Amino acid sequence: MKNICKNIINGTLLILTFFTLMACEREPVYVDSYVIEKDGMFGLIDSTGNEIVAPRFLSIEPLQKDGVALAIIDTIHASVRDSSFLGIRNIPVLNIKYGYITAEDKFLFPEPSYVKIKIEGYMDSIRAYSRFCQEASFYGGLAIAQDTTTLLYGYIGLHGDTIIPVKYRSASRFNEGRAAVQLDYKEGMNGSGKWGLINPDGNKVCDFVFNRIETPVNKRAIASITTINKQEGEASDTPSTTIFLVDENGKIINENLNMMYRYSNFSKDGIAVAIPIRLGELLGLGFRFISKDGEFIETLDVKNLTEEQTKKILTSKHFLGELFPEGIEFADATRFSEGYAAVSLGKAWIFVDKQLIPRGNNENPIFENALPFSNGLAGIKLNGKFGYINKGFNLVIPCKYDSCAIAGKNLCRVYGGRKNKYGYSIISYIDRKGNIIWQNINYEVNNRKKETRKSKHDWRDFDYSYIGKNYLPLFIIIPIMVIIAMIIIASRRHKKKSASDKEKMDVNTDKLDADKLDKPADTLISEPKMTNEDNQSLKNNEFIPNIDNDSRTTEASSVDERLDDLLKL
Repeated sequence: MKNICKNIINGTLLILTFFTLMACEREPVYVDSYVIEKDGMFGLIDSTGNEIVAPRFLSIEPLQKDGVALAIIDTIHASVRDSSFLGIRNIPVLNIKYGYITAEDKFLFPEPSYVKIKIEGYMDSIRAYSRFCQEASFYGGLAIAQDTTTLLYGYIGLHGDTIIPVKYRSASRFNEGRAAVQLDYKEGMNGSGKWGLINPDGNKVCDFVFNRIETPVNKRAIASITTINKQEGEASDTPSTTIFLVDENGKIINENLNMMYRYSNFSKDGIAVAIPIRLGELLGLGFRFISKDGEFIETLDVKNLTEEQTKKILTSKHFLGELFPEGIEFADATRFSEGYAAVSLGKAWIFVDKQLIPRGNNENPIFENALPFSNGLAGIKLNGKFGYINKGFNLVIPCKYDSCAIAGKNLCRVYGGRKNKYGYSIISYIDRKGNIIWQNINYEVNNRKKETRKSKHDWRDFDYSYIGKNYLPLFIIIPIMVIIAMIIIASRRHKKKSASDKEKMDVNTDKLDADKLDKPADTLISEPKMTNEDNQSLKNNEFIPNIDNDSRTTEASSVDERLDDLLKL
């Protein structure tokens, strides 16, 4: 019997292992996808126009290379008391309910995720939502996650497991094996409240000394440190901020970046855009570019060019025949991408290369507007309409659209129809030949209108299904295993109990025989004895209630207690 049960259990375990492996969660698969909108809700289509994620989210990003997309399910604005002693100030809080969707239109995790973001200033009210959507995506197998009680952040993996514990006040998504994080404000903590960089193992790669640092892109990041200068005779201390260019390990490359600019991330071309701040605009500063060493890229000085250099430029491809004057600054500029950036000269846009040499097609050298190159195409505006040019600066998609977006891998997003303050009435995706692949003629960007639809602070009902695992085989196998185990345990207990009862009977028999031999016959049966208190009560003729036969079986101590209670009455 033991061998049979053992074989059954071993066989069941093998079956269980097989079904568990078969039911394991599939790895996410990347699909080229594009965001669509219907009735104010967002979903995804693939490059052939097939709907792969039904439009039912407040916001969604295209599927990333990890095979999942961040989807915002719902939002609620609430408030919390401040942490002061009196707690008299209400701090607005943006609550976001979100999940990660796959190409199969299923959620990656069984339950939705939540985040609470304190809105502690005007800029937070503007940037909090968009910043979260940018930072919460999976990248390199990791995504930020928040403990909604402590409001601290950590990182999870694609299986929902905690990779980096929750301990940061703020966190950014990973890129190229680095992420910018901020320590919590705690007294005595080294670097309390400061920013630094960590790797995917959660180990710091630089000291937490920055007041702000961005996640490195192309091994470069912009960071800043604010110091307090104590001046003698001054009524208050004077803060000063220094902007640094650092590498992927937080090592300072340039500590003299111009304070009149803010800087974009470095593109794959190794160039960042320097954007003048408001004071810089008032001083007449324009857009410029910086290289990977943090220095401004200057236009070529014709006087210092050799004859060979001049000849090379004149005969180079797509040269427009002129160079920019020395020290020129631009009214606007795009990032560098695929070797080129678009710059504005005021009323006209033109493309430049990494040496700030004007490039283009002599037939259409300048444009009314321009977007950066992406996937070999750049959106441009001519005669009041938008189209696309290729890297030869030739028009490949005619200018007949009211607006357009940066070109996708296979499709381009274009707009048309009636325009209102929320957007255009028609949104379309077209292929490289201009053919319409998907179109929504009732397109309205009305998210702002729908923000007022919820009057109560509760989450909207949502049908949340996820990719998960197939647990049906387990629901069949596990009960069978439990029943078999219960039968085996019950059988063993029965045998053990039978042996124990038999042993007790033998012991009792032996004891009774011994008592008969040792004690007189009149002592074998004994009557319960009256206690001293009972005798005294009878002598005093005190009232004793009637007690039935069942009550006589109670212990003597409990009877005494009942009598005492009645006598006290």
